[in-house]
Amino acid sequence: MSDRRGFLKAVATGAGALAAAGTPVGTALAAPGRQEDGGKRRSTGEPLWRHAAASGLLYGVGDLKFEQLADPGYDAIVAQEGVLATPGADFLMDFVRTGTGPDYGFDWSRTDRWVTYAQEKKMLLSNVGHLVWHAVLPEGIESVLTAQNAEQVMVDHVQTVARRYARKVHSWNVVNETVEPVWGHPDGLRTESVWYQKLGPGFIETAFHAAREADPTALLVLNEYGFETHVGYQSETDKRRHTLALLERLLAKGVPVDALGIQAHLGRPGPDPSGPRALMERFDQEAYRTFLSDVASLGLKIMFTEVEVSDIDTPVDFATRDRMIAEAYELFLSVALDEPAVISVTTWGLADQHSWLNQPWTAWRREDGLPQRPLPYDDQYQRKPAREAMARAFDRAPAHQLGTAALPMPRKYRKKR
Repeated sequence: MSDRRGFLKAVATGAGALAAAGTPVGTALAAPGRQEDGGKRRSTGEPLWRHAAASGLLYGVGDLKFEQLADPGYDAIVAQEGVLATPGADFLMDFVRTGTGPDYGFDWSRTDRWVTYAQEKKMLLSNVGHLVWHAVLPEGIESVLTAQNAEQVMVDHVQTVARRYARKVHSWNVVNETVEPVWGHPDGLRTESVWYQKLGPGFIETAFHAAREADPTALLVLNEYGFETHVGYQSETDKRRHTLALLERLLAKGVPVDALGIQAHLGRPGPDPSGPRALMERFDQEAYRTFLSDVASLGLKIMFTEVEVSDIDTPVDFATRDRMIAEAYELFLSVALDEPAVISVTTWGLADQHSWLNQPWTAWRREDGLPQRPLPYDDQYQRKPAREAMARAFDRAPAHQLGTAALPMPRKYRKKR
Protein backbone atom coordinates (compact mmCIF):
# COMPACT_ATOMS: atom_id res chain seq x y z
CA MET A 1 0.00 0.00 0.00
CA SER A 2 1.13 3.57 -0.59
CA ASP A 3 1.09 4.59 3.05
CA ARG A 4 0.64 3.24 6.55
CA ARG A 5 -2.90 4.59 6.96
CA GLY A 6 -4.03 2.95 3.75
CA PHE A 7 -2.42 -0.33 4.76
CA LEU A 8 -4.08 -0.32 8.17
CA LYS A 9 -7.45 0.58 6.65
CA ALA A 10 -7.09 -2.36 4.27
CA VAL A 11 -6.37 -4.67 7.19
CA ALA A 12 -9.31 -3.33 9.20
CA THR A 13 -11.76 -3.32 6.29
CA GLY A 14 -10.93 -6.87 5.27
CA ALA A 15 -11.12 -8.07 8.84
CA GLY A 16 -14.47 -6.40 9.37
CA ALA A 17 -15.90 -8.07 6.30
CA LEU A 18 -14.75 -11.45 7.53
CA ALA A 19 -16.27 -10.82 10.94
CA ALA A 20 -19.59 -9.80 9.41
CA ALA A 21 -19.58 -13.01 7.40
CA GLY A 22 -19.05 -15.06 10.53
CA THR A 23 -15.47 -16.00 9.68
CA PRO A 24 -13.50 -17.16 12.73
CA VAL A 25 -10.95 -14.89 14.36
CA GLY A 26 -7.52 -15.27 12.79
CA THR A 27 -8.77 -16.06 9.29
CA ALA A 28 -6.39 -14.97 6.54
CA LEU A 29 -6.65 -11.85 4.42
CA ALA A 30 -4.98 -11.48 1.07
CA ALA A 31 -1.67 -9.65 1.05
CA PRO A 32 -2.01 -6.24 -0.61
CA GLY A 33 -0.02 -5.03 -3.56
CA ARG A 34 2.64 -7.73 -3.78
CA GLN A 35 4.86 -7.52 -6.84
CA GLU A 36 6.80 -10.50 -8.13
CA ASP A 37 10.20 -9.24 -9.28
CA GLY A 38 12.82 -11.54 -7.86
CA GLY A 39 12.96 -10.03 -4.40
CA LYS A 40 13.82 -6.46 -5.55
CA ARG A 41 10.44 -4.86 -5.01
CA ARG A 42 11.45 -2.25 -2.46
CA SER A 43 14.14 0.35 -2.00
CA THR A 44 16.09 -0.19 1.20
CA GLY A 45 15.20 3.43 2.00
CA GLU A 46 11.60 2.42 2.66
CA PRO A 47 10.49 1.49 6.19
CA LEU A 48 10.63 -2.12 7.32
CA TRP A 49 6.86 -2.31 7.67
CA ARG A 50 6.53 -1.71 3.92
CA HIS A 51 9.08 -4.38 3.08
CA ALA A 52 7.08 -6.77 5.27
CA ALA A 53 3.69 -5.67 3.93
CA ALA A 54 4.76 -6.35 0.34
CA SER A 55 4.92 -10.03 1.30
CA GLY A 56 1.73 -9.98 3.37
CA LEU A 57 3.54 -9.68 6.71
CA LEU A 58 3.43 -7.28 9.66
CA TYR A 59 6.61 -5.83 11.19
CA GLY A 60 6.69 -4.40 14.69
CA VAL A 61 8.86 -3.09 17.49
CA GLY A 62 8.58 -4.53 20.98
CA ASP A 63 9.88 -3.94 24.51
CA LEU A 64 8.76 -0.33 24.18
CA LYS A 65 9.00 2.02 27.16
CA PHE A 66 7.79 5.59 27.41
CA GLU A 67 11.02 6.60 29.11
CA GLN A 68 12.96 5.53 26.02
CA LEU A 69 10.44 7.01 23.59
CA ALA A 70 10.92 10.39 25.29
CA ASP A 71 14.07 10.54 23.16
CA PRO A 72 12.80 12.09 19.89
CA GLY A 73 15.35 10.13 17.87
CA TYR A 74 14.12 6.78 19.13
CA ASP A 75 10.48 7.77 18.92
CA ALA A 76 10.97 8.74 15.29
CA ILE A 77 12.56 5.50 14.11
CA VAL A 78 10.05 3.33 16.00
CA ALA A 79 7.12 5.15 14.39
CA GLN A 80 8.81 5.09 10.99
CA GLU A 81 9.80 1.42 10.89
CA GLY A 82 7.01 -0.46 12.67
CA VAL A 83 3.30 -1.03 12.24
CA LEU A 84 2.99 -3.20 15.37
CA ALA A 85 3.87 -1.92 18.85
CA THR A 86 4.42 -4.13 21.89
CA PRO A 87 4.82 -2.42 25.29
CA GLY A 88 7.64 -3.85 27.34
CA ALA A 89 6.20 -4.07 30.85
CA ASP A 90 3.25 -1.78 31.45
CA PHE A 91 0.60 -4.46 30.88
CA LEU A 92 2.28 -7.00 33.17
CA MET A 93 0.33 -7.89 36.30
CA ASP A 94 2.89 -6.34 38.62
CA PHE A 95 2.74 -3.02 36.75
CA VAL A 96 -1.00 -2.69 36.20
CA ARG A 97 -2.05 -3.74 39.71
CA THR A 98 -1.79 -1.50 42.78
CA GLY A 99 -1.88 -2.07 46.53
CA THR A 100 -0.88 -5.08 48.60
CA GLY A 101 -2.54 -8.10 50.14
CA PRO A 102 -5.87 -9.30 48.77
CA ASP A 103 -7.05 -5.83 47.68
CA TYR A 104 -5.13 -5.23 44.47
CA GLY A 105 -6.59 -2.38 42.45
CA PHE A 106 -5.81 -1.31 38.88
CA ASP A 107 -3.75 1.59 37.61
CA TRP A 108 -4.62 2.39 33.99
CA SER A 109 -2.50 5.52 33.63
CA ARG A 110 0.25 3.92 31.54
CA THR A 111 -1.83 1.32 29.72
CA ASP A 112 -4.27 4.00 28.55
CA ARG A 113 -1.30 5.97 27.27
CA TRP A 114 -0.36 3.04 25.04
CA VAL A 115 -3.75 3.15 23.32
CA THR A 116 -3.23 6.85 22.63
CA TYR A 117 0.34 6.21 21.48
CA ALA A 118 -0.75 3.55 18.98
CA GLN A 119 -3.45 5.80 17.57
CA GLU A 120 -1.11 8.75 17.22
CA LYS A 121 1.64 6.70 15.58
CA LYS A 122 -0.74 4.75 13.33
CA MET A 123 0.35 1.45 14.88
CA LEU A 124 -1.41 -1.60 16.29
CA LEU A 125 -0.88 -2.81 19.85
CA SER A 126 0.31 -6.38 19.38
CA ASN A 127 1.13 -9.33 21.65
CA VAL A 128 0.04 -7.24 24.62
CA GLY A 129 0.38 -8.82 28.04
CA HIS A 130 1.65 -11.11 29.30
CA LEU A 131 -1.77 -11.55 30.93
CA VAL A 132 -0.75 -14.74 32.76
CA TRP A 133 2.92 -15.26 33.53
CA HIS A 134 4.71 -16.93 36.41
CA ALA A 135 7.14 -14.02 36.73
CA VAL A 136 6.74 -10.32 37.59
CA LEU A 137 3.77 -10.75 39.94
CA PRO A 138 2.49 -8.17 42.43
CA GLU A 139 4.33 -8.20 45.73
CA GLY A 140 2.85 -10.67 48.17
CA ILE A 141 0.38 -12.25 45.77
CA GLU A 142 1.79 -15.76 46.17
CA SER A 143 0.92 -15.68 49.87
CA VAL A 144 -2.60 -14.50 49.03
CA LEU A 145 -3.37 -17.09 46.35
CA THR A 146 -4.94 -20.37 47.42
CA ALA A 147 -6.35 -23.34 45.57
CA GLN A 148 -9.78 -21.88 46.33
CA ASN A 149 -9.29 -18.31 45.11
CA ALA A 150 -6.50 -18.50 42.49
CA GLU A 151 -8.79 -19.18 39.54
CA GLN A 152 -11.05 -16.27 40.36
CA VAL A 153 -8.08 -13.93 40.85
CA MET A 154 -6.59 -14.96 37.51
CA VAL A 155 -9.87 -14.79 35.59
CA ASP A 156 -10.76 -11.41 37.07
CA HIS A 157 -7.38 -10.03 36.11
CA VAL A 158 -7.47 -11.36 32.54
CA GLN A 159 -11.01 -10.21 31.91
CA THR A 160 -10.68 -6.80 33.51
CA VAL A 161 -7.63 -5.95 31.41
CA ALA A 162 -8.83 -7.54 28.16
CA ARG A 163 -12.33 -6.10 28.46
CA ARG A 164 -11.02 -2.57 29.01
CA TYR A 165 -8.97 -2.73 25.82
CA ALA A 166 -11.22 -4.97 23.71
CA ARG A 167 -11.21 -3.90 20.06
CA LYS A 168 -8.17 -1.72 20.74
CA VAL A 169 -5.60 -4.54 20.73
CA HIS A 170 -4.54 -6.63 17.74
CA SER A 171 -3.35 -9.60 19.81
CA TRP A 172 -3.10 -10.64 23.47
CA ASN A 173 -0.22 -12.63 24.88
CA VAL A 174 -2.54 -14.66 27.10
CA VAL A 175 -0.14 -17.20 28.65
CA ASN A 176 3.62 -16.74 28.57
CA GLU A 177 6.41 -19.28 29.00
CA THR A 178 4.49 -22.21 30.42
CA VAL A 179 6.54 -24.98 28.76
CA GLU A 180 9.87 -25.81 30.45
CA PRO A 181 10.82 -29.49 30.05
CA VAL A 182 13.78 -29.29 32.45
CA TRP A 183 11.37 -29.30 35.42
CA GLY A 184 10.61 -32.93 34.68
CA HIS A 185 6.84 -32.76 34.27
CA PRO A 186 5.70 -35.53 31.89
CA ASP A 187 3.99 -32.92 29.71
CA GLY A 188 6.95 -30.56 29.85
CA LEU A 189 5.09 -27.87 31.83
CA ARG A 190 6.72 -25.29 34.08
CA THR A 191 5.79 -26.63 37.51
CA GLU A 192 7.30 -23.81 39.60
CA SER A 193 4.71 -21.37 38.25
CA VAL A 194 2.35 -20.22 41.01
CA TRP A 195 -0.56 -20.67 38.62
CA TYR A 196 0.40 -24.30 37.99
CA GLN A 197 0.94 -24.94 41.69
CA LYS A 198 -2.46 -23.56 42.66
CA LEU A 199 -4.55 -24.66 39.68
CA GLY A 200 -2.66 -27.40 37.85
CA PRO A 201 -2.34 -27.44 34.05
CA GLY A 202 -5.97 -26.36 33.63
CA PHE A 203 -5.00 -22.75 34.30
CA ILE A 204 -3.91 -22.40 30.67
CA GLU A 205 -7.27 -23.23 29.14
CA THR A 206 -9.08 -21.20 31.80
CA ALA A 207 -7.00 -18.14 30.92
CA PHE A 208 -7.73 -18.43 27.20
CA HIS A 209 -11.47 -18.88 27.70
CA ALA A 210 -11.48 -15.84 29.98
CA ALA A 211 -9.62 -13.75 27.41
CA ARG A 212 -11.95 -14.75 24.58
CA GLU A 213 -15.03 -13.91 26.62
CA ALA A 214 -13.60 -10.48 27.44
CA ASP A 215 -12.31 -9.68 23.93
CA PRO A 216 -13.97 -11.60 21.09
CA THR A 217 -11.92 -9.94 18.34
CA ALA A 218 -8.21 -10.01 19.19
CA LEU A 219 -5.87 -12.85 18.32
CA LEU A 220 -5.09 -14.92 21.43
CA VAL A 221 -1.46 -16.03 21.65
CA LEU A 222 0.45 -18.69 23.58
CA ASN A 223 3.96 -17.23 23.78
CA GLU A 224 7.11 -19.37 24.15
CA TYR A 225 10.87 -19.32 23.63
CA GLY A 226 13.76 -21.71 23.07
CA PHE A 227 12.85 -23.46 19.81
CA GLU A 228 15.96 -22.59 17.81
CA THR A 229 19.13 -24.07 19.31
CA HIS A 230 20.23 -26.11 22.31
CA VAL A 231 21.43 -23.79 25.10
CA GLY A 232 23.00 -26.15 27.61
CA TYR A 233 20.19 -26.61 30.09
CA GLN A 234 17.45 -27.21 27.56
CA SER A 235 17.00 -29.14 24.33
CA GLU A 236 15.22 -27.26 21.57
CA THR A 237 13.77 -30.55 20.32
CA ASP A 238 12.15 -31.22 23.71
CA LYS A 239 10.76 -27.70 23.76
CA ARG A 240 9.23 -28.10 20.30
CA ARG A 241 7.78 -31.52 21.07
CA HIS A 242 6.12 -30.50 24.33
CA THR A 243 4.79 -27.24 22.92
CA LEU A 244 3.20 -29.00 19.96
CA ALA A 245 1.63 -31.56 22.28
CA LEU A 246 0.26 -28.79 24.52
CA LEU A 247 -1.25 -26.97 21.55
CA GLU A 248 -2.83 -30.20 20.30
CA ARG A 249 -4.40 -30.85 23.73
CA LEU A 250 -5.73 -27.32 24.01
CA LEU A 251 -7.23 -27.26 20.54
CA ALA A 252 -8.79 -30.71 21.01
CA LYS A 253 -10.65 -29.25 24.00
CA GLY A 254 -11.87 -26.27 22.01
CA VAL A 255 -9.59 -23.79 23.79
CA PRO A 256 -9.51 -20.56 21.72
CA VAL A 257 -5.80 -20.35 20.91
CA ASP A 258 -5.29 -18.43 17.66
CA ALA A 259 -1.52 -18.23 17.38
CA LEU A 260 1.78 -19.46 18.72
CA GLY A 261 4.09 -16.61 19.66
CA ILE A 262 7.77 -17.47 19.18
CA GLN A 263 10.20 -15.23 21.00
CA ALA A 264 13.28 -16.17 18.93
CA HIS A 265 15.92 -14.61 21.17
CA LEU A 266 18.59 -15.76 18.75
CA GLY A 267 22.07 -16.44 20.02
CA ARG A 268 20.41 -16.74 23.38
CA PRO A 269 22.53 -16.02 26.49
CA GLY A 270 22.54 -18.66 29.18
CA PRO A 271 24.72 -21.26 30.88
CA ASP A 272 25.97 -22.19 27.42
CA PRO A 273 26.01 -18.79 25.63
CA SER A 274 25.24 -19.00 21.95
CA GLY A 275 25.48 -16.08 19.54
CA PRO A 276 25.59 -15.82 15.75
CA ARG A 277 28.41 -18.37 15.44
CA ALA A 278 26.43 -20.96 17.36
CA LEU A 279 23.27 -20.18 15.39
CA MET A 280 25.11 -20.81 12.13
CA GLU A 281 26.55 -24.05 13.49
CA ARG A 282 23.61 -25.46 15.46
CA PHE A 283 20.48 -24.18 13.74
CA ASP A 284 18.79 -27.18 12.11
CA GLN A 285 16.94 -25.47 9.31
CA GLU A 286 14.90 -28.45 8.17
CA ALA A 287 13.85 -29.40 11.69
CA TYR A 288 12.74 -25.81 12.29
CA ARG A 289 10.76 -25.75 9.04
CA THR A 290 9.07 -28.98 10.11
CA PHE A 291 8.22 -27.52 13.50
CA LEU A 292 6.62 -24.42 11.97
CA SER A 293 4.73 -26.56 9.50
CA ASP A 294 3.46 -28.76 12.31
CA VAL A 295 2.19 -25.68 14.17
CA ALA A 296 0.50 -24.44 11.01
CA SER A 297 -1.13 -27.84 10.44
CA LEU A 298 -3.07 -27.26 13.67
CA GLY A 299 -4.74 -24.26 12.04
CA LEU A 300 -2.71 -21.75 14.04
CA LYS A 301 -1.03 -18.53 13.01
CA ILE A 302 2.61 -17.94 13.99
CA MET A 303 3.93 -14.64 15.33
CA PHE A 304 7.62 -13.98 15.95
CA THR A 305 7.19 -11.77 18.99
CA GLU A 306 10.58 -10.93 20.56
CA VAL A 307 13.35 -11.25 18.00
CA GLU A 308 16.96 -10.14 18.43
CA VAL A 309 20.44 -11.63 17.92
CA SER A 310 22.81 -11.60 20.89
CA ASP A 311 26.43 -11.05 19.86
CA ILE A 312 27.79 -12.64 23.01
CA ASP A 313 30.17 -14.92 21.07
CA THR A 314 31.46 -12.46 18.46
CA PRO A 315 34.76 -10.54 18.16
CA VAL A 316 35.31 -7.03 19.52
CA ASP A 317 35.38 -5.33 16.11
CA PHE A 318 32.02 -3.65 15.42
CA ALA A 319 32.10 -4.23 11.66
CA THR A 320 32.72 -7.95 12.11
CA ARG A 321 30.07 -8.21 14.80
CA ASP A 322 27.51 -6.36 12.72
CA ARG A 323 28.17 -8.54 9.69
CA MET A 324 27.77 -11.74 11.72
CA ILE A 325 24.56 -10.51 13.34
CA ALA A 326 23.13 -9.52 9.94
CA GLU A 327 23.94 -12.96 8.55
CA ALA A 328 22.18 -14.57 11.51
CA TYR A 329 19.05 -12.45 10.99
CA GLU A 330 18.97 -13.25 7.30
CA LEU A 331 19.53 -16.98 7.78
CA PHE A 332 16.86 -17.26 10.43
CA LEU A 333 14.24 -15.17 8.64
CA SER A 334 14.87 -16.94 5.34
CA VAL A 335 13.77 -20.14 7.07
CA ALA A 336 11.04 -18.71 9.29
CA LEU A 337 9.27 -16.70 6.60
CA ASP A 338 9.00 -19.64 4.24
CA GLU A 339 6.11 -20.84 6.43
CA PRO A 340 2.83 -19.34 5.10
CA ALA A 341 1.23 -19.37 8.57
CA VAL A 342 3.66 -16.69 9.81
CA ILE A 343 1.92 -13.32 10.03
CA SER A 344 4.35 -11.05 11.88
CA VAL A 345 7.90 -10.35 13.02
CA THR A 346 8.57 -8.06 15.99
CA THR A 347 12.09 -7.20 17.08
CA TRP A 348 12.58 -6.89 20.84
CA GLY A 349 13.63 -3.28 20.62
CA LEU A 350 15.00 -1.34 17.67
CA ALA A 351 18.22 0.40 18.80
CA ASP A 352 21.06 -1.29 20.64
CA GLN A 353 21.18 0.84 23.78
CA HIS A 354 17.53 0.04 24.50
CA SER A 355 17.95 -3.73 24.24
CA TRP A 356 17.32 -5.71 27.42
CA LEU A 357 20.75 -7.25 26.80
CA ASN A 358 22.34 -3.87 27.58
CA GLN A 359 20.30 -2.85 30.61
CA PRO A 360 22.03 -2.53 34.01
CA TRP A 361 19.99 -5.34 35.52
CA THR A 362 20.72 -7.96 32.88
CA ALA A 363 22.96 -10.88 33.80
CA TRP A 364 23.88 -11.57 30.18
CA ARG A 365 27.12 -9.74 29.47
CA ARG A 366 29.95 -10.14 27.01
CA GLU A 367 33.15 -11.34 28.65
CA ASP A 368 34.96 -8.23 27.38
CA GLY A 369 32.38 -5.96 29.06
CA LEU A 370 31.43 -4.22 25.80
CA PRO A 371 27.79 -3.44 25.03
CA GLN A 372 25.96 -5.83 22.77
CA ARG A 373 24.81 -4.82 19.29
CA PRO A 374 21.76 -7.08 18.79
CA LEU A 375 19.26 -4.82 16.99
CA PRO A 376 18.71 -3.18 13.57
CA TYR A 377 19.90 0.29 14.70
CA ASP A 378 22.97 1.34 16.67
CA ASP A 379 23.10 3.63 19.68
CA GLN A 380 23.22 6.69 17.40
CA TYR A 381 20.05 5.57 15.61
CA GLN A 382 21.98 4.69 12.47
CA ARG A 383 20.93 1.72 10.37
CA LYS A 384 23.08 -1.38 10.70
CA PRO A 385 23.57 -4.32 8.34
CA ALA A 386 20.98 -6.23 10.38
CA ARG A 387 18.31 -3.77 9.31
CA GLU A 388 19.11 -4.25 5.64
CA ALA A 389 19.27 -8.03 6.12
CA MET A 390 15.75 -7.94 7.52
CA ALA A 391 14.53 -5.86 4.59
CA ARG A 392 16.02 -8.37 2.15
CA ALA A 393 14.45 -11.29 4.00
CA PHE A 394 11.03 -9.62 3.88
CA ASP A 395 11.46 -8.85 0.18
CA ARG A 396 12.42 -12.42 -0.66
CA ALA A 397 9.69 -14.05 1.43
CA PRO A 398 6.95 -15.87 -0.47
CA ALA A 399 3.53 -14.28 -0.57
CA HIS A 400 1.73 -14.63 2.76
CA GLN A 401 -1.88 -14.21 3.73
CA LEU A 402 -2.20 -11.28 6.12
CA GLY A 403 -3.70 -12.81 9.25
CA THR A 404 -5.56 -10.48 11.55
CA ALA A 405 -8.41 -10.36 14.00
CA ALA A 406 -11.87 -8.96 13.47
CA LEU A 407 -11.84 -5.16 13.83
CA PRO A 408 -8.80 -4.81 16.06
CA MET A 409 -8.21 -1.27 14.84
CA PRO A 410 -8.63 2.01 16.67
CA ARG A 411 -11.81 3.68 15.42
CA LYS A 412 -10.02 6.35 13.37
CA TYR A 413 -8.58 3.65 11.07
CA ARG A 414 -11.80 1.81 10.38
CA LYS A 415 -13.61 2.31 7.14
CA LYS A 416 -16.30 4.93 7.49
CA ARG A 417 -19.76 3.50 7.02
